[in-house]
Amino acid sequence: MRFWSPYFPPLNAPTGEKCEWYHDHVFFGLSLCLMQNDRISNHVRFHNSWSGCTSHVNAIRTIKNVNLVIDAGANIGICTLHFLRETNATVIAIEPSPLNLFFLTSTLHRATTRMPQWKHRVVVLPAALGDATTEEKIFVAAANSGNSVLRMQTRDHPTQRMDRSFRVPVMTLDDAMYGWTSCKDCRDVFLKVDVQGYECKLLDGMKQTALSVQSMVIELANGWLKPQNCSTEMALEKIHGLGFRWEDTPRCVYSRFGCDLAVLKAPTGSTKRVVLI
Repeated sequence: MRFWSPYFPPLNAPTGEKCEWYHDHVFFGLSLCLMQNDRISNHVRFHNSWSGCTSHVNAIRTIKNVNLVIDAGANIGICTLHFLRETNATVIAIEPSPLNLFFLTSTLHRATTRMPQWKHRVVVLPAALGDATTEEKIFVAAANSGNSVLRMQTRDHPTQRMDRSFRVPVMTLDDAMYGWTSCKDCRDVFLKVDVQGYECKLLDGMKQTALSVQSMVIELANGWLKPQNCSTEMALEKIHGLGFRWEDTPRCVYSRFGCDLAVLKAPTGSTKRVVLI
C-alpha cells in the first residue's frame, strides 16, 4: 500500500465532489477543503475546529517525547491539522473512504504550501485498518461523512441514507507500520482510533504496534460495535490484553453512540491501573 504525502497532488475526487474552500483566520490561518453540506464541515465552519481534537492533543501530552501520532479514522483531517500544529511529531493519517480522502489530501496539500515545515511530517494511508489483508465495502452516510462504516449500513437514525459505497483495501496496523520504513525508531507513539465499529478488528491487528504506543484514545460505541460482532466489553478486554491501563471506565462507552476512552501503557511488570487525565 502506497502512502500519500503532500509532495503529491491531492487524491482524486469521487464523481461530483469539489472543495468548498473555507479560509480559517481564527485558529489555523489556513484554507480548509470542506464539504458543501456535511456535519463535520458545518461544525468546522461555525467553531473553527472539531469537538474532541483538543482532548486528543491533551492526551498526547501524557507522553514526554512523542515522535509519532497515528490518526486512525482521520476523516477530512481536522484533528490531523491539530496534531501537526500542536506537536513536533510525525503524523500518519489513516482513512479508507475515497470521499474523505479527497478532502483530507486537498487540505493537507494546500496547508503545507503555507506551512512547508509540515510537508515532511505528514503522510496519509488510504486504507481501512482491520485484522487481516482484504477488501471491503464502505458505506457513507448522507450529510455525515463521519459515519462511514465498513461492511454494513449502521445508521445514526432509522431514516439516514447510506446508499453511497466504495470498495476499499483493508490491512492490519502492524502491516502498515512494517511497510513504513520511517517508523523503525518510533518508540513513543500516540494512537487515536475512531473507526465506526471496526475497533475490535483494528485492536486484533496491532499486537506489534501496541508495544510502541504509549497513549491511546479510542472511541467505543455499542451501537456500532455489535453489528461487527463485538461489544464494549470485548473491546476493553482486548485493550487490557495489549498492555494498556486506565482508572475509570466512563459509562458512556456502553451506550449506543458511545464516547472516547483514554488509556496509557502500563509500566513494565506492573499490573496496577493508572490514572489518566
